Amino acid sequence: MVDVRVYSPGAIRVEVRVLDGVTVPLERDGSGWLGSVQADDRYQIVIDGGPGLVDPYATEVWFGPAHTRHLHDAWAVAAAWPEPRPQRSTSRPLVGVRSTCSGNDETTRSV
Repeated sequence: MVDVRVYSPGAIRVEVRVLDGVTVPLERDGSGWLGSVQADDRYQIVIDGGPGLVDPYATEVWFGPAHTRHLHDAWAVAAAWPEPRPQRSTSRPLVGVRSTCSGNDETTRSV
């Protein structure tokens, strides 16, 4: 199972719509909503019966065959967050860039 958390303090009802048609209601948890879906499920978040939204915390997004610029058919894929990798060091020197903007009186004076 993969947790789904939604911050929507003004919502009355929040659900998760799974691609196979199942709707899972989320439970209020303070100012947010909490629930879970099966791993690898494709799902959308539905707030107060509105259109399906992609989970902004999704690690993967799947675009359905009906997806176009004007018709959105995007689904989050339920997957756990990957384990953080240790930071790597480099032997290359760091590069710093400094940019300034200046001009003399002749070029900045308005006539």
